[in-house]
Amino acid sequence: MATTSVEHLVDKAIEAFDDETASVAGHVRRAVRIASQRQDFIGLIEFIPETLDFTGGQADHPVMAEARENLTALLGKKKAEEQSIAAVMRYMTRRRISADPKSNIQGGSIGHLESMLAELDEQHRSFQTTPTNLTPTDTFFVLKENDKNIAKLLQPRTSLKQTIQRVKDAVHGFLVETEHQLRSGQQRPTVFDRGREYIEQSLKQRAPEALAVFHGAEGALERGGPEDLAHALTSCRRMIKAIADAVYPASNEVITGVDGRDRKMDDSSYQNRLLQFAVEELGKSTHTDLLKETFRSLGMRLKRLNELASKGVHGVVSRSEAETCIMWTYLTAGDVLRIADGTSIESKPAKNPDEDPRP
Repeated sequence: MATTSVEHLVDKAIEAFDDETASVAGHVRRAVRIASQRQDFIGLIEFIPETLDFTGGQADHPVMAEARENLTALLGKKKAEEQSIAAVMRYMTRRRISADPKSNIQGGSIGHLESMLAELDEQHRSFQTTPTNLTPTDTFFVLKENDKNIAKLLQPRTSLKQTIQRVKDAVHGFLVETEHQLRSGQQRPTVFDRGREYIEQSLKQRAPEALAVFHGAEGALERGGPEDLAHALTSCRRMIKAIADAVYPASNEVITGVDGRDRKMDDSSYQNRLLQFAVEELGKSTHTDLLKETFRSLGMRLKRLNELASKGVHGVVSRSEAETCIMWTYLTAGDVLRIADGTSIESKPAKNPDEDPRP
């Protein structure tokens, strides 16, 4: 997360509101980019739906799915769901056609709503124009018909204008709040503060060495020199290995998964050990499909983290890369700790008690 870059994006996004011709769709896109850059998972869950068209049964957006996974790593399943639902409800409230909580919502993307309004505005203008070569009688009937058509346009135009304005106001509020946080020195969204207390307390109990390494990585990032940034990345890898050593110590065992692949559980294979820990910890206490999804999510996070951390050994590291690596390490630690204490998913009986849950 490059703070200077985010601050610059926020400044530009707020300035764009001074341009009356700027589209609200453009404002939304800028807000989504800022939320992504800042790892504001709640912001992503709230504003990405504004870019989607739900009138045709839009599938879940992968960025939203990942944001929910990240929230779960920070807050646990129950609190993450509460935050996700609250964000989606804010979107739906903006999109209601009337004040009635049971009314339908405008399900098109914000860009589509703006296009619809432009078409209705064009129709409205056309009905305000009367040909000049008509007889008085014909003019009377044309004006009467035009008034009738203008009246029909009143409700849909008003509803679209109100919805678009609510979206615009919500984006502006998000940007102003983000600007305030950044200028107050709050570089990460509030949700990270809530997750940090849990992660640090859990690490103190389960893997104190990992916590010490993580603090070292943050200190290296703060110093910011080229060697410091490289050290931050290698520390991230050491932290995850320290967590693996704590929750699933190395052994000479080789475990065969249902895919037929043999996986070593030795000292260097800490990713295998963490994944095996997830399988054994969640195994018989949850649905197989849910376990596979948790396994996939953790596996992908470990893979991405390992690829980035490797740059600390083999290449020049940018501050942005170091910040991203620390963030992923933070979330990966949250994943593992949530699995360890049972708050990563809602435990349910397996569909088949004899079924091997490993993907």
